[in-house]
Amino acid sequence: MLRGLYNATTAMQVETVRLNAIANNIANAETTGYKKDKMVSQSFPDVLVARIENKAGASIRPFDIIGSINHGVHVDQVKTDWLQGPLQQTDNATDLALTGNGFFVLRVGDNDYRYTRDGAFAVDRDGYLVNQNGYRVQRYDEQDDFADIWVGNERFSVDPAGNVYTDQQQYAGAIAVVDFTDRDAALEKAGDNLYVVYDPEEYQYQFAGAGIKQGYLEVSNVDINKEMTDMMEVYRHYESAQRIVSMLDQTLDKTVNEVGRV
Repeated sequence: MLRGLYNATTAMQVETVRLNAIANNIANAETTGYKKDKMVSQSFPDVLVARIENKAGASIRPFDIIGSINHGVHVDQVKTDWLQGPLQQTDNATDLALTGNGFFVLRVGDNDYRYTRDGAFAVDRDGYLVNQNGYRVQRYDEQDDFADIWVGNERFSVDPAGNVYTDQQQYAGAIAVVDFTDRDAALEKAGDNLYVVYDPEEYQYQFAGAGIKQGYLEVSNVDINKEMTDMMEVYRHYESAQRIVSMLDQTLDKTVNEVGRV
């Protein structure tokens, strides 16, 4: 009976995490380039086996013993859905959208970079292409390293391959677009619609073949109707688990206070 209380409680905790992910998706439904999150849950033995020696990708043997009792359900991880969102035409020369897999590269400090799908850029007073936080968009230099890209003013042009030309038709470089073999393991959300690689030595970027469309923005891949449906499902699951906790609590009360007197 106590184990039943524990199992129902873990279910409530998992649904709380799931609800937080859904609420965050809904809040960012209008955020340019946002990728929705989805929670993955497993039973406690499955999570334990997968996490032994920190092997997140370990294969899990199905539990086929009839009558086995686990220790409830637990959050395995919150994963990002990398599916590309629809493209929206803006006719703004500083708006860029990626078509295919990859990320724009932004420099936030010396040798410190962030990655994003948000191509709502602008030109700063020094003529450099920047994002909304002032982080400079990167290009490839002669050694295929990153460098700030100077465009002069907002009358620059970008071809589908990412080559940038100023309003004087001078070549300014190719916009850096990179990707990672295992995005889920390499990238973590760092706020402001940016991603960060916390272990760049282990997870190296690679050149991506995504195209670029000027005058377009990639909108969020969140489906509001589906998120609202999922939210109602979470509510029902949480309510069911809550009722189980209440029922078991009443049963324990009778066991301790009434049966114990017999």
